[in-house]
Amino acid sequence: MLLDADAVVSDNLNGATTAVQHLLDHGHRRIGYLGDRMSISTAVQRFAGYRHCLEVAHIELDERIMRPSPRSRQSSAYPAVSA
Repeated sequence: MLLDADAVVSDNLNGATTAVQHLLDHGHRRIGYLGDRMSISTAVQRFAGYRHCLEVAHIELDERIMRPSPRSRQSSAYPAVSA
């Protein structure tokens, strides 16, 4: 069944790229990532934007400050901020 309706969607890849580039432009070099499960297409797109900006800036991914799918306090941002 096809639903004929209006929709508002976001550009996940470009949104993440814009956000990370903004931080890079302001001198930040240690940029963490909090995302959702990588089985979700929007999360994959956002992570791709994050990763791309860091690669272009020649900044290695630091898994200590990345949380692609925090589901508990132990896997959330709390441990990452002290890394």
